[in-house]
Amino acid sequence: MNNEKKLTHLLSQVSGKHIKVKPHKEAIYITVLYLIFGVLWIFFSDSILNTLVKDVKILQKVQLIKGWVYVFITAGFIYLIMLYRMKLLESATNEIHEGYSNLTAMTEELIEKEDEIYELSHYDPMTGLLNWLGLSIAFEHLIQEKNHKKIALMYIDVDNIKHINETLGHENGNMLLKRIALKLDELCHKNSILSRVSGDEFVIVMPLENKDTLEAFAKDIIKTVRTEWHYDHYEFLVTGSLGIALYPEHGQGFDQLMKHADLAMFIAKDNGKNQYSVYHDTIGMETKNYVEVVSQIRHAIEKEEFILYYQPIIDLSNGKLVAVEALIRWEHPTRGFLTPYHFIDIAEKSGQISKIGKWVFEKACRQLKNWQENDIKIKMSINLSGKRLFDENLIEDMKRTLKENDLRKGSVQIEITETAVMKNIQLAIDLLHKMRDLDIKIALDDFGTGYSSLTYLQIFPIDVLKIDKEFISNISIAGMEKENNIINAIINLAHSMNLDIVAEGIETYDQAEYLLINDCDFGQGYYYDRPMPAEDIENKYFVKHK
Repeated sequence: MNNEKKLTHLLSQVSGKHIKVKPHKEAIYITVLYLIFGVLWIFFSDSILNTLVKDVKILQKVQLIKGWVYVFITAGFIYLIMLYRMKLLESATNEIHEGYSNLTAMTEELIEKEDEIYELSHYDPMTGLLNWLGLSIAFEHLIQEKNHKKIALMYIDVDNIKHINETLGHENGNMLLKRIALKLDELCHKNSILSRVSGDEFVIVMPLENKDTLEAFAKDIIKTVRTEWHYDHYEFLVTGSLGIALYPEHGQGFDQLMKHADLAMFIAKDNGKNQYSVYHDTIGMETKNYVEVVSQIRHAIEKEEFILYYQPIIDLSNGKLVAVEALIRWEHPTRGFLTPYHFIDIAEKSGQISKIGKWVFEKACRQLKNWQENDIKIKMSINLSGKRLFDENLIEDMKRTLKENDLRKGSVQIEITETAVMKNIQLAIDLLHKMRDLDIKIALDDFGTGYSSLTYLQIFPIDVLKIDKEFISNISIAGMEKENNIINAIINLAHSMNLDIVAEGIETYDQAEYLLINDCDFGQGYYYDRPMPAEDIENKYFVKHK
C-alpha cells in the first residue's frame, strides 16, 4: 500500500509539471519587450538630450555614446530574460528527470514485489510446495495437455499431528510436516505434482497409467507417511489417511475432484486411519448424510430439540422405584422421535458428544432438584461417554452444576463403560476419584462385554456393577446351567467387593424372579417400564408414593 501511494505521488508530480516552451510565443514576448524598451529609450533619451544639450557637436558625440549604451543595456536585458527562462526550463527538466528516475526505481521494486506476491500466493512458505491455488493452476495445465486419459488426485491427511502440536508445540509439529513433505517429494514420480493445501494435508496429482500402478503408489504413500516421531522422552506414531479421486470419472474440474478425494479420505480416516480409500458414489451419499446429521446435531443443541427420558431402576427385594437412568432422545423436526442409536455414534465421531454430555448432566440434575424439592428420595443415574470423561472441563462443570442445584449427597450416579476407562487407565482412575470427592456414585456399565478384569474392578473406585443385558437375556429359573452360573458368579463377585449389582434388560417375569432368588440388588428393563418422560415418571410413581 505504501509503494502504491509513492507511485501515485510521483505520477502526480510528473504529470503536474507544465513546461510552457512555445517558440513563437517566446519570440514575440522577447521582441515586444525589446520594442517597448527601445521606443521608451529613444523617446525619453532624445527629449532629455535636446533639452539639456544645445551644442550640436557635443550632441552628436552624446548620441553616439547613447547608441552604444542602448546596445549594452538591451543585450544585458535580453540576457537576463533568457537566463530567467532557461533556469525555469532547467529546473523543470531536472524535476522531470528525477521523477522518472524515481518512477523507474519504483517500477523495478514493484516488479520484485510482484514476484514475491506470486510466490506467496502460489506456494506454501513452510515447505516450498505448491499451495491450493498453485495446485489448481497446475492441474488445469495438466488437463489442457491432453496427453493423459486419466489423472489421479490423492488427498493425504496426516493423522495424530494434533497430539504433537498440543504436547510438544507447533514448532515440532511443523518440523515433522517438513520431514513428511521431503519424504513425499522423494516418492513422487517425475510427472507428479505435490502440494500442501492446508496445515496437515497434502495432495498429489499424477497421470494414471493403470489402476494397479495407482494401488501400489497409494500403498507407498501410506508407508511413507507412517512415521515414528521421537522427541525427548515422548514417542508418537504418525500415520496418514488417503483419499483418491480420478479424472474424469469422479469429476471434470479441480474443485469437484478435491471434494470427492476429501470425502474418500474421510472414509479412510473413519475406518481406522493408516489406509486409503477410492471415491465412489456411495461415499458421497454416506458422507452427505453424515455432514447433514452433524449440522443437525449442532442445531438441535441450540434449539433444545433434545429431551431426556427416564427409565426406572427397581429394588428387586420390594419392587419399589429407587433410581432412574437418564436417557437422551431427539425430537427431530423432520425425522420424528429418534433414539441414541440414530445419532450418538455420529456425535462421538464429530466431537459433539462432550456438548451433549454436558447438557444431559445439567438437565438431569435440574430434574433431580425438582423432584427433591418435592421430597422425592430418588437417585439419578447419568451416562458418561469416553470422550466426555477425558474432557478437561468435566470436573469443574460437574462441581458447578451440583452446587447450583444443591443436590443431596450420593443422589447422583455416573455410568461409565469398561471400554471408556481403558483408553487412559491412570487418568480415568484420577478422574473417578475426583467425582467420588463430589459425592458422585460410580457405576461400571455393560459389565461383561469389555475387558472384565478382576484387577480393574479392584483398582477402579466404583460403587455399582451393571450386568449387560446380553447375559440377562439367556437366564431363567429353568434355563441353561452355564448361563445361570455366569450370572451367579458376577452377583457373588460384586457382593464380595461390597458393590451393588444392577441387572439391565429384564424383559420377563422369569428373568426377574431368577435374579431376585439369586440376590441381585436392582433391576431395570421393559418388564418394569420403558424409558418415559419425567411427567410420566411422576404420575406413575411419585403420586402413589405421596
